[in-house]
Amino acid sequence: MKDYRQKFLGLLAVALLIAGGTWGLAQLPAASAGAVRESPGRMRSPGVFRRGPDRVRAVEIISHYLDLTDGQASQIREILEGAQSTIKPLREEIQPLRQSLRDELDSGAAVAGSVGQLVIQIHGLGDQIRSEQQSAADSIRSLLNDEQIHKVEAVRQAAQLVPVIRAFGVLGLLPPPQRQARAAEDQVQ
Repeated sequence: MKDYRQKFLGLLAVALLIAGGTWGLAQLPAASAGAVRESPGRMRSPGVFRRGPDRVRAVEIISHYLDLTDGQASQIREILEGAQSTIKPLREEIQPLRQSLRDELDSGAAVAGSVGQLVIQIHGLGDQIRSEQQSAADSIRSLLNDEQIHKVEAVRQAAQLVPVIRAFGVLGLLPPPQRQARAAEDQVQ
């Protein structure tokens, strides 16, 4: 019973983590699906390639949830660092192109050919980023055993519920966040 409760709370924690916007490695097979607003007019892809403490914490959470060995966790960090070293310059290359596109569109005298060329360049760089993300996700997945892959798939399925979870929250049908873990424990018992 305790093992079931731990698994349930683990899945609940991951679902809440996803609902909060930190996608972490839950998106392994589909790391490049979708995009979210970073700031007005700027888009970024969600996924495992965030920098800073959120990304480090996400790897720790995933390591614990998937029960990764030290070797697996180390290899995953190396894969992510390698991917980031490839992705960062591509993102840096996209920034001035997006600014040029905004400037062109805001000028009031946008030339279709120029706009089209910028869009094609931005899209091509985005394709390179998505390809690198997918390659890293595939590499990470190849490190996982069957049980770990099953857990990743369960999280991917839970991720499908994010819009539903948010809708329940908007309507006040979920307990406040500090009570969700306690409510989950009460249901399991």
